[in-house]
Amino acid sequence: MPAFSNRLCCVFTLRKLCWNSSARSRHLMSDFISLLPHSKKDVKLDTKSDRGVINEVAEEKGCSSVLFFEARKRQDLYLWMAKSPDGPTVKFLVLNVHTMDELKLTGNHLKGSRPVLSFDAAFDAQPHTQLLKEQLAQVFGTPRGHHRVKPFFDHVLSFTLADGCVWLRNYQVVMPLDKKKADPSNVTLVEVVMPLDKKKADPSNVTLVEVVMPLDKKKADPSNVTLVEVGPRAALRPIRIFEGSFGGPVLYDNPEFVAPNVMRRLQKQQAAGKYKAKVQQKAKRRDHEAANVMPRSEIDDVFRSS
Repeated sequence: MPAFSNRLCCVFTLRKLCWNSSARSRHLMSDFISLLPHSKKDVKLDTKSDRGVINEVAEEKGCSSVLFFEARKRQDLYLWMAKSPDGPTVKFLVLNVHTMDELKLTGNHLKGSRPVLSFDAAFDAQPHTQLLKEQLAQVFGTPRGHHRVKPFFDHVLSFTLADGCVWLRNYQVVMPLDKKKADPSNVTLVEVVMPLDKKKADPSNVTLVEVVMPLDKKKADPSNVTLVEVGPRAALRPIRIFEGSFGGPVLYDNPEFVAPNVMRRLQKQQAAGKYKAKVQQKAKRRDHEAANVMPRSEIDDVFRSS
């Protein structure tokens, strides 16, 4: 059996505490492992800053690519996609996660089959998107002839670049056969029974056991291909691209990226601003009523009983 250099090592960290990661993040990692039959899963890492240990784990597993899932504050999931040991490394923020169990879609494909990788034309527009395309192709591309991989294609992994994110979708390829009705004139005898006599077989005593009328099956029409979504779904927002494996000089820094903590702080400030405006409006109304007192009318007591 030949040695395969295109292997994948999946490592998942929970930052020392088991409750630091949501169940959806763990299920997403399980879905990725099921989509990549040549992958190897490792135990949780107990590290915050020293990510160089991951290269040692990949070397022990005999892997050339690493997917490192990092969960923070039980709601933010980061994905490090690296080529070990020389790099490069891409750090993503994972958004809009929907797992296979959550979606309950009708699509289904054989586990362990090879995927067809489909990339959007926008990946060829800029140098950093070209690097993203090559990185995704090397990580999600299943090697040919691997002992865990089925030697055929029945699903498509689609990567679309839109709104500054890489949108990941998985589709089943459905190619219906064009079956026509059986031709009654095309009859084939499958089995003929000639009962033996103790002395001699009688050729005239023939019994037809089974008659087959084959169907006229044509080849599948490539133009009549249907894609049925299987899952999972995810949006990967690139943050930085490093030259080395989990470190080194920064090749690309996304200027449009805003950290989730900053987004949550701005949302809280916006909500606090609405409450502050409401309090100021009430105080302004009280000051206005105190400065503009209505004069007493002579007929205010007309209908009051004495």
